[in-house]
Amino acid sequence: MLKVFEQYRGMQITIPIHLYDRNLAASHVVEQYNGQNSYELANKYGYSQRWVTKVLKTRQQEK
Repeated sequence: MLKVFEQYRGMQITIPIHLYDRNLAASHVVEQYNGQNSYELANKYGYSQRWVTKVLKTRQQEK
C-alpha cells in the first residue's frame, strides 16, 4: 500500500470493482447454476443476486 501511496499520492485514481470481464462471469454463472444457487454465485462473483437472475433469464430466452 505504501508503494501505491508513494506513486500516486495526491492523485485521484479509480479502481474497478471487478477485475474480470462481465461476460466471462456471466458464462461461469450459467455453467455453475444448479437451479438453487443464485445467491452463492452472486457472492462468489461479486454481483447482486438480481444480476445473476437477469443473466440466467437472458441466457434461457436466447436458447
